[in-house]
Amino acid sequence: MFTRRRAAALATVAALAAAGTLAAVPGAVADDAGPWPGTEGKILNDGGLLVDPATGQTSTIPNVGSYATWAPDGSRVLSVSGQISSVLPNGTKKITLPWAQGLRSSAPYEDLTFWNGGRYVVFASGGQLAYGPSDASWAPGPLLPANLEPATVCDSEPSVNVNGLVAFERRAGSCNAAAGVYFYDAGTKTVKLALADAEQPAWSPDGTKLAFVRKDTDGNPQIFTANADGTDVKQLTTGPRRYAAPSWSPTGKRILFDAHTSPNSDDVHTVEYVDTTSGELTAVTGATQSTHVGNPSWQPLRKNSTGRVWGANAYLTATASSRWTWNTPA
Repeated sequence: MFTRRRAAALATVAALAAAGTLAAVPGAVADDAGPWPGTEGKILNDGGLLVDPATGQTSTIPNVGSYATWAPDGSRVLSVSGQISSVLPNGTKKITLPWAQGLRSSAPYEDLTFWNGGRYVVFASGGQLAYGPSDASWAPGPLLPANLEPATVCDSEPSVNVNGLVAFERRAGSCNAAAGVYFYDAGTKTVKLALADAEQPAWSPDGTKLAFVRKDTDGNPQIFTANADGTDVKQLTTGPRRYAAPSWSPTGKRILFDAHTSPNSDDVHTVEYVDTTSGELTAVTGATQSTHVGNPSWQPLRKNSTGRVWGANAYLTATASSRWTWNTPA
């Protein structure tokens, strides 16, 4: 009997070594970190604050900075403390990416996410998108070709779906201009507008929907969702509070976000989530931040799978196991 473990793309550095040798942006590749949907683990916020939503108990992961986020399989935590690095959930085995090369500015790194099952890291810096290997085997560089990301635009807030499509926030002219959500397809080298008057996109786990932020008629940022093609726009939050940094739960049934009352940066921030079906809001006990907007994310717990593969003898068993993951013929 042979067993197949759909292991974490980031479980070890060795598992990523081959991906790190690629020198060019790959095309759209499906996320292979495990079966969908995942199950919900603990909630992470900046600084390594970890909250068990079932009990309200909190702890802190060492060596975690800002823009903290989980790997697609929940095996590592990515964040920024000057440079970009990732650690195991206990704060050990730190991997630090080299400083990026070829960017148009030396601005700080922000808005981190994983790409292609955890093989790459995508981030923003000075209004430009960049990417690099999560195993730190070579220095990050620009994600978009120069003709698709001229200096006249300000790009940020990347989010990647299971098919490798990058959604991001773009502002034309300056980083203070009106925002829209755009898609970048690395396979076709194209950028297109997905949603006008929208920012901070976040893909659902199955890649079919987007959560995003849009201001209501009172000027308060609210959480919305839409289909991947921009249709069926729905507003999930209302009222005088202000919401930011949406992030889906691994099940796709809830959306986490930062919530606060005042537009001032020194307001106290809490973490809440909304049920995408009922619209019910729930505050996460213990997940209070101060002085800045947090970036809450839900740990995905992805299960390995086991199956039986055999043949009439040792040779035919080896043949059957080698063919197990082949596509089914039409």
